[in-house]
Amino acid sequence: MATSAFPALVEVSQDSALRRWTTSVVDDDADGARWVRAQQRGWAAGDRFGFAVLEAQPGSVDGQLVGYAILKSVTSGKPAAEVGCWTAAHARGRGVAPRALEALTGWAFDTFPRDGHLHIRRTSP
Repeated sequence: MATSAFPALVEVSQDSALRRWTTSVVDDDADGARWVRAQQRGWAAGDRFGFAVLEAQPGSVDGQLVGYAILKSVTSGKPAAEVGCWTAAHARGRGVAPRALEALTGWAFDTFPRDGHLHIRRTSP
């Protein structure tokens, strides 16, 4: 994620409803950089796969940050993983989370077929 994305992440993270359900606080660009590095470590370790959910913006090659989806607790030989997501306050009520989770689970089942026995469970409301 480019440093130009940190302001959007910081802005979205100020939402009290979002903070109620997330464990990472992103108050400034330094926090944003730490958060992104944590996402990169998860990908490198192969146990956490986070995806920014972006909405196309007319006249822009970058999308607007509207959410985040993650596949976590991926363990070799363990047939279950967890999914999580959040939606930015300005994008709630538009079906962002269900579409993001549908895309994420499709990706997960394609990427980790595990003989058809991968189970994904929801851990928070």
